[in-house]
Amino acid sequence: MKSGHILGRTGLLGGIVLLFIYVDSHFWRGKTAFGGVKKCENSCEKYGEHSVFRIEIRGEKVALAIEKNGNNTWEMVEPFAWPVNPFAVRKFFQILGQNPRMSPKYTLKLSKKNQTKTFGGTIRGLNSLAEECSGTEEDLDEIIALGPQFWCQRSICPLKSNEIATFSLTFPGKNREFLLAKKNATWYFERPIEIEADASAVQKILEWIANFDVSPQTKAEAMENLSKNGEKNKKKCIDISENFFKKPHVTIALVDERKRRFSVSCSEYFREDKGAKIVRYAWLEGHGALFEVPWNGEWDRPLQALCAQSLFPEVQSVTFSLAQKKLFLSRNESGEWNVLKFSDESPLFQALEHFDTPALLLLFSLLQPLDAVSKTEMADAVSAEKLFLEVNGALKFEAFFSGNAAYLLPAHKNYAIRIDEDILQKFLKIMRNV
Repeated sequence: MKSGHILGRTGLLGGIVLLFIYVDSHFWRGKTAFGGVKKCENSCEKYGEHSVFRIEIRGEKVALAIEKNGNNTWEMVEPFAWPVNPFAVRKFFQILGQNPRMSPKYTLKLSKKNQTKTFGGTIRGLNSLAEECSGTEEDLDEIIALGPQFWCQRSICPLKSNEIATFSLTFPGKNREFLLAKKNATWYFERPIEIEADASAVQKILEWIANFDVSPQTKAEAMENLSKNGEKNKKKCIDISENFFKKPHVTIALVDERKRRFSVSCSEYFREDKGAKIVRYAWLEGHGALFEVPWNGEWDRPLQALCAQSLFPEVQSVTFSLAQKKLFLSRNESGEWNVLKFSDESPLFQALEHFDTPALLLLFSLLQPLDAVSKTEMADAVSAEKLFLEVNGALKFEAFFSGNAAYLLPAHKNYAIRIDEDILQKFLKIMRNV
């Protein structure tokens, strides 16, 4: 009996000891794991947004680094130079503090003054307890998978459209530049011709540039995307890889009232989608990234797209001369138009009755610059039939055909303005029938 008691008490004590061992082992194991979580959290807290100046991520198909510059703003330095969205940095450090899980295939380095901390796959080694303690479902892997797109600033123009003082469109392949400047709230072309621009058209292109929303990518990614668009793009891919940055189709430069400059260059056409949507690749000065820019071709003809509705200021008088015939139109104080004609045979002015003055002036007001070319390009201009115009007694022009195109040649200028062929043909018909 006593021996049975002793055995029972011994078994009971053994069970209690085993229970204590079980509880103790699970308690300390949990405490150790939780301590690992706290240790990692503490480590992450020491390497926070305000103390870290460089973030570097390496791993499978990933080589990315961002740094703070001298102005205490973040910039991407690898795989290309690009402004960083500060909200992306804040999001990164928030997730790092709340849920620092990361695949073993990645390595994260955080650098602060005189110290660099490397985080490897061991961050994920916090296992289920780390996941239970995290306050968000997002983790570092999801950020890393987004690549540079997560970090990059999408709005790239630092200038405001209403503060732009000058802007230019330069076409290197055609050796042509169109320069516009704002004077007293009015826009003017300064090159290749001096003429007033249409304010609403200028504002439209400025807002289009200032509101660029882009997704930058590496050159290799751009080449890969181009090659997906069919066999016809393979040669273009080779050309772009060799001469892409050397031969832009157009470079657009903006300068604001404080002399700050913003410039973007666009490549030649590469793809035409359904609906005739033309897409170009573009890049910024000093940056190796490329991004797509929608382009409808309107800005390829700057004079036609941005010029004021007429080549001329408010007309008070105009003289048309063809061969021996002249028409003189003038506005009186009441705003009414008088029409006179004379010729070498009849030097006295002669009033014209029943002459369609409004129709003639309408044609005159429709004269718009479609393009501008060098005077030396028109070898047959000397022998062409010419219509001479004199506006307000000061502005003098010659209008003529060269080849199949019509031109207006300002006096004492080295360029000619291409105009609508039908309008010049109607002018000549009117003058011949006077």
